Amino acid sequence: MKRKNILAMSLAVALILSGCGDGAASRGSASVDNKEGAGQELGQADKNEAGQGASAGNEISMGNNNIEGSSSIPLTADDIFSDRDFETDYDESESAVITLNGSSAECSLDAVEINGSTVTIKDEGTYILSGNLDDGMIIVDSDKEDKTQLVLKGVNIHSKTSAPIYILQSDKVFVTLAEGTENSLSNGGVFTAIDDNNIDAVIFSKEDLTLNGEGSLKISSPAGHGIVSKDELALTGGSYDITCGSHGLSGKDGVGIAGGTYHITSGKDGIHGENDEDSALGYVYLKDGVINIKSEDDGISAVSRLQVDGGTINIASVDDAFHADDTLAVNAGTLNISESYEGLEGLYVEINGGTIALVAEDDGINAAGGNDSSGFGGKGGNDMFGGKGAGDWFGGRGGRGGKQRGEMGEASGEMFGEKPQLPEGMPENMQGVAPEMPEGMPENMPEMPGNMPQDMKGGMPGSSGSGSISITGGEIYVKASGDGIDANGSLTISGGNITVCGPNHGDTATLDYDTTGVITGGTFVGSGARGMAQTFSDSTQGVVTAHVGSVAAGTEVTLADKNGKVLINYTPELDCSVMIFSSPELVKGEMYSLSVGGVQSDCMAE
Repeated sequence: MKRKNILAMSLAVALILSGCGDGAASRGSASVDNKEGAGQELGQADKNEAGQGASAGNEISMGNNNIEGSSSIPLTADDIFSDRDFETDYDESESAVITLNGSSAECSLDAVEINGSTVTIKDEGTYILSGNLDDGMIIVDSDKEDKTQLVLKGVNIHSKTSAPIYILQSDKVFVTLAEGTENSLSNGGVFTAIDDNNIDAVIFSKEDLTLNGEGSLKISSPAGHGIVSKDELALTGGSYDITCGSHGLSGKDGVGIAGGTYHITSGKDGIHGENDEDSALGYVYLKDGVINIKSEDDGISAVSRLQVDGGTINIASVDDAFHADDTLAVNAGTLNISESYEGLEGLYVEINGGTIALVAEDDGINAAGGNDSSGFGGKGGNDMFGGKGAGDWFGGRGGRGGKQRGEMGEASGEMFGEKPQLPEGMPENMQGVAPEMPEGMPENMPEMPGNMPQDMKGGMPGSSGSGSISITGGEIYVKASGDGIDANGSLTISGGNITVCGPNHGDTATLDYDTTGVITGGTFVGSGARGMAQTFSDSTQGVVTAHVGSVAAGTEVTLADKNGKVLINYTPELDCSVMIFSSPELVKGEMYSLSVGGVQSDCMAE
């Protein structure tokens, strides 16, 4: 309850400036200070070790904690976990032993009621369970002030129509996986009501719930969630293999993980925090552990704050890998995202440390409001505009927001009725018909210059998004099929090594922000399309932005100073026509030598 007590106290289109000429040199791209060459290597998971040391302690540098408009406050391990959450010891001589025998159970303690294959624990204490139940359940129904420990010591419980473990009432329950033991809990694919509660998970708790220990637990829940707490859910140890039709781990007040190994395959979110009654709750806090998630919705989702202070997290998700309705903060740890719709999304995104390597079908890092701002639909939203299954309408997979909403498909005309009649005298086939030019207008218009004016570096006129992205540190590699970094509001970079590899088509941008895009520190290397491109609106260090014509993926790019010192090596994974670079070693007004595939050009840092 610690976290709840603490929380109760608080509540584009700008064309890009080019510093390099067109012509032969236009096949070059500018580069920036990336002394360790981290940008290109971040895509390799076995080299992502930065930030791990910070996960061992409770004090993490939080960076920009006081974001205007954010209702969430930074979390610490002391907020989420008590000392008892980490205790796994128990005294067998002072514990009650419950033996499961297929269709029945045995226990000599009066506090344990046995009715066929249903075992009800009525008092606090430690209970050691072993054996099998073919179709049964363990129910904890003790006094509201009681603390109860269930030790799973070689348990296999299957319930055809309910939860193998149901915590109806207690102050707090600890489920400890005994060292060296293998345990399994499963549901038969149906949840039938046994009381007023909507039991829909293999472990379902109305109270605070902690799982710990050094054993293993396998969970199968084809029709529901894996583990649910309608209060706070904490996990500090153990090995878990969870396969479920809905959320893998879910906490109404929040989910905290401080150790253990997790393999989660989920039909919805892998880890989910949501509270409809208090916007300060519904958090997810990750401090340590190895987490592997394959999800049909978000990998990890929080309705308030999602904070990563350590651990190794590997995600392949159909929707966002990390999603927060309010603040998404990464302070340490290793985040490997092999598949996602959007990699990191929150109204406010803070990256203060850690190692991030991500692949996204749409935006890589996105600051957007509400519980879904990636497009029209939203989770479970209108099937016509991007709810899951909307791909048949708009030519792409449904997913969040109708990712390919512009690709209607050849049959789209039949959806929207007959082809409209053209005005009389209008040719049937307009393809290739050039309109008449007004009298006196020249037929051949002059080409736009290759170097665009400085005032095109700002955000889209009139835009006023309320989100923000702040990067103060970390090793970040983004490979996105949409915008690399998209701030529906402001973008601020003051540290870190950041590489953004975007696609070369007109409706995407390496950087996309509404109001300001400021870089005052750190290293930025970006490539992508020219049509909707933006560069930084302001900086205190040099920025080189280059229109590079058409550069093929795999082309080696280097940037050197006037003395020939190479400041960066970069090899884009995708074709590109714009490159953006900034570094503390780049000085405004000085010239640098750009080499793209061996072709040299001179570029000025702005």
